[in-house]
Formats: sequence, C-alpha cells, structure tokens
Amino acid sequence: MRRQLRRDLLGLHRQLRLTVIHVTHDQAEAFGLGQRLAVLREGELQQVGPPRELYERPANVFVARFLGTMPMNLLPGRLCLEEGSTVFAAGDGGPGTLSLRLPEEIARRLGGPGRGAVTLGARPEDLELAEAVETRTLPGVRAEVEEWEETPGGGVGTSAVGGAPVGGAGGIGS
Repeated sequence: MRRQLRRDLLGLHRQLRLTVIHVTHDQAEAFGLGQRLAVLREGELQQVGPPRELYERPANVFVARFLGTMPMNLLPGRLCLEEGSTVFAAGDGGPGTLSLRLPEEIARRLGGPGRGAVTLGARPEDLELAEAVETRTLPGVRAEVEEWEETPGGGVGTSAVGGAPVGGAGGIGS
C-alpha cells in the first residue's frame, strides 16, 4: 500500500508540476520521492542536496550514520606523511591497523598531514571479502571476520579494523 501511495504522489507531482515538501522518517520514501533531501537533527539542518549526493558524500558523521539500510562504517584516524605521501592511518601499528595512501587531490582537500584527527567513511556495499588482495588496484586490509550472516544476496558481516568495528556486505570476491 505504501508503494502505491508513493507512485500516486509521484504521479501527482509530475502532473501538477508543483513544488512539494514531503516530511517523512522513511528513507525509502524520501529517496524514492525526493529530488532534493534535507536531513534534520533536533531541528538543525545537517545537509541538503540530491539523494545520491547525501548518500555518497555526507556532510558529517550524523548524516553518514543516518542514511542507508546498514550505516556507513566510520574509522577514526589521522593523516600522516609516509615516504612523501599523505596516508590515512587508523590503529596502533599492530594487527588490524589500517594505513591507506591517499590520492593527492583528496589529501589536499583534507588539508594534508598537519590536519590531525579525521574520520574515514566506507559504505558496507563498497567493502568486499577477497582471497587475494594483492591483485586488487587498491591495497587490501587484513581483518578477521568476527561475525557472518548469510543473506539471499551473499551475506553481511562484521570485523574490526584499526580497533573500530566494520560492517560489510556481499560474498567472497563479490
């Protein structure tokens, strides 16, 4: 019934060519109906823009964790200089530590190694299990899968990287 209501609202919107403000707590509804979304938290505007932009480039930690069926993974870390390149580092240098070399453009946008603490965000669907990470274009990160639940599309799991829990979706090499 909700799907039918969404289709009817979209049809009316197109037919009448009106600007419509629709308030909902249902993300599927917001993403399905909205050309532009506004995310509010306790009455304060957090971010406004097209649905895909909010999902892929959240303005802050609240928006990153709020949007999506599985929340975005957030890893606290710092920007460091390693062999002349800016690197995102999370963890204490032991097992499960993440060290990821950043492209120059991203490093510049983030302010470089002197910036201090930063948070790296990765959506679960952007993470995958791989048997041979050496063949990938991006460096792999070793992490022990702590939990795994099979789902119709593959599975959902959690692990720890740099001391922070990380969730992922998919299957081996998916």
